[in-house]
Amino acid sequence: MIRPAIQKNSYMLALYYSCALPLGLLVVLCGLALLALASYGYYLNKAVEYATLRASSEEERSELSSVVAGLETERAALVSSLTLERARELGLVEAAHPIFLTSGEERTLSFAPGTNGL
Repeated sequence: MIRPAIQKNSYMLALYYSCALPLGLLVVLCGLALLALASYGYYLNKAVEYATLRASSEEERSELSSVVAGLETERAALVSSLTLERARELGLVEAAHPIFLTSGEERTLSFAPGTNGL
């Protein structure tokens, strides 16, 4: 009766030694596992960092968009209030004899045959 127990234990012992990895391979595998864990933590940290950066930049963008909209409204009001009289009040002096410069042939905006269209 003792013999089967010894055979069973020796079989388990032989199975254990046959499945055991060499120490160098075990160290390499543990190193790779630690490297994978460290890179996972790094990339997870970068993902969170970029997500918060994106959220803050979207918030800043919306604030700047409202500032730009206010400036555009102010500009439109100023442009609509600008008249020739107001320009003269601000110092506009009209030229007595305006000079227009052209180069080459006279061009028109027509595509009709026989014209020099742009």
